[in-house]
Amino acid sequence: MNEPIKNAEPDRSLSVLIDEPEGTNKWQPIETAPKDGTPVLLAIPWHGEGRGYLRFIGRWDWNCNRWEKGESNRTYFTERMQAAFTHWMPLPKPPEGNSDE
Repeated sequence: MNEPIKNAEPDRSLSVLIDEPEGTNKWQPIETAPKDGTPVLLAIPWHGEGRGYLRFIGRWDWNCNRWEKGESNRTYFTERMQAAFTHWMPLPKPPEGNSDE
């Protein structure tokens, strides 16, 4: 369980890298992730080029008892990825103001 993904292509459509001011959000063990459908950042160890972690936006679907891609599109990470997530972090707050600006 929680074995690194090797020899796989990352799904860059959902992979994100967010620089937050230090101390605002911290990576936490996946076992502590919310299971109420709240969207979060998920991390998987990556041992390909560049090494480190792949990061994805996802949320727990309690009806299907697994991680869903994105915020609510009813597509799911592969079983291999489901078992590989090691950490999670809350999403940053969205920008303030009118989205039409």
